[in-house]
Amino acid sequence: MSRRQDSVKTAGPLPGTDHDEGVTAPILSDRTRADEHRHHHGESLAGYLMTVASARVFVVFWGGLALCDIADAAGASPRITGSLLVVLTAACSLWLPRTRTLGGALVGWLVFVGFANGAQGQLRWGGWPDAAWLAVFVVAALLAGGRR
Repeated sequence: MSRRQDSVKTAGPLPGTDHDEGVTAPILSDRTRADEHRHHHGESLAGYLMTVASARVFVVFWGGLALCDIADAAGASPRITGSLLVVLTAACSLWLPRTRTLGGALVGWLVFVGFANGAQGQLRWGGWPDAAWLAVFVVAALLAGGRR
């Protein structure tokens, strides 16, 4: 056992705090929300993934990369690819708190900017058209997000 932590383990409460209360603050993490969902809806992987924002951002990123690759191979225009990415982002934002949908919207937009026009991963700023696409991604994600 490490002696460096002995003083921390045996020390009393911090000055100005009650030993029973501690110094932790309640944080509603993805894990807490998933536990609440599991309590109400049972144990299922689909139910768990429905409540975790990070899993949905993962789907936006990797699904978006696959979508861009397929659209590029099919010869789709950047407008069609962007529209499909917006639909994917909105679908992954369904029933999430609206503040958590912004991460997926930003990731979807970054995938669009980096891969939709044959950019091969190079992020670039195209001025007003890119700003308009960012607004479309954000609005679609916020409208799809069902909870405040």
